[in-house]
Amino acid sequence: MSKGLIRSLSRGIPLAQQITKKTIVLDGKTMIMTGATGVGWGTVVLEGLPEANILILGLVLDATFTDSEAAAGDISSAVFNSDVALGTVPGDDATPTGAQVDILASTSVAAATASVASARVPLATAALLDNTAGTGEINLTFLIDDAEIGGDTAVINLGGSLHIVYITLGDD
Repeated sequence: MSKGLIRSLSRGIPLAQQITKKTIVLDGKTMIMTGATGVGWGTVVLEGLPEANILILGLVLDATFTDSEAAAGDISSAVFNSDVALGTVPGDDATPTGAQVDILASTSVAAATASVASARVPLATAALLDNTAGTGEINLTFLIDDAEIGGDTAVINLGGSLHIVYITLGDD
């Protein structure tokens, strides 16, 4: 296959492209859960966003969440129930709201099997983000039901990927 304009355009800066398609690899990312009391939660930054107004056309989160310290007992069940959300700011408690869920609303994840929860979550509706200040990033927030977590040191390892398609609509 020859190289040329099509290849050059696909490698341009996001603000100059009409549509940007990215795959963000989650392998190797970890989060420490807070959950000694109430619903357990943890958050991790996946990637920064370009400085612009951003129209997210679609995404698919294809992820695994593994209790890496199952023997420690902070997560009391190998079949824990959980939820996942994506937002432009990190989660700071067990109830993600506002910019903590402005990319993907909190969504239930199938019950874990052998301390591993898997999620394949598509975006239900397009999202328009104002990142003209350039401070936005893609943050993943993970929740574990109250009855299934009892410590503040559970470590969750992420695997899989986030496939996202967006358009940058200019800056102010």
